[in-house]
Amino acid sequence: MDTTPQPHERRTAVRRPAGKVQVDLSPDGRQVPGQVTVRDIASKGIRLVLGQGLDPGAVLDLRLRRPDRDFSCVIPVQVVYVLEEPGGHFITGCAFSRELSAEELGRLG
Repeated sequence: MDTTPQPHERRTAVRRPAGKVQVDLSPDGRQVPGQVTVRDIASKGIRLVLGQGLDPGAVLDLRLRRPDRDFSCVIPVQVVYVLEEPGGHFITGCAFSRELSAEELGRLG
């Protein structure tokens, strides 16, 4: 599978399948209820599937976890887009406040 960004795309970082990455969302210090699924992750951002919509522009703290590797990190993100899917799920694209390091991506991937 070719994961190289295509010319019509704006993203500059290669997306990776999320595998076993788990996420906790905390906007304004409060936990977002419901299940959060990570669809994919890149050094500059993450795509989530949420049970509720968030406002584009919202700033959240994400705790990215891989319990099987005893690894977690907290990173602020900004919601870039939200797309509602049938069934009440929301595809939510977020940009990290800083790039994840190769080590962080390796430990998460």
